[in-house]
Amino acid sequence: MRKISILLLALILLLSFASVSMAAGDQTITVNPLGDILNAQYERPLGKQSSILISAGFASAGSVNQFLIGAGYRKYFGEERAGLFSEGIASYMSARAPEISASGFSFQALGGYKWVLEQGFTIEAGVGVGFAMIELAGYAIGGFGTTYRVGVGYTW
Repeated sequence: MRKISILLLALILLLSFASVSMAAGDQTITVNPLGDILNAQYERPLGKQSSILISAGFASAGSVNQFLIGAGYRKYFGEERAGLFSEGIASYMSARAPEISASGFSFQALGGYKWVLEQGFTIEAGVGVGFAMIELAGYAIGGFGTTYRVGVGYTW
């Protein structure tokens, strides 16, 4: 996992200095190759500089299964739906294990950058803050933390 993280970081840094096409397409689908949760995100334009986001994720570790579904809004600061952006996402989370379950909501705000290459290959990276509130065994547990997003996918 560490080698993959280093490889993706190197690729992101290389692309930040490379000359790439910034012609954005209409729709994008990306997956997050890092982290414990398999997360996919779909982006559909609302206008020339904004879009809506729909995300879903799943994780399984032993007898614990977790899923999440969310929606959000992304605003670009350039001429197209590529380049520097900010976004906000609200998600519903649920986790189940034998004899126990938890559910809750999370809210994230982050800033990032989206690269769209000539063939539609897309890379996104971003960092921000998040808040989560989870109910577990009758107790509400919540807090703030940092969040990151790395996505690789395709724009068409």
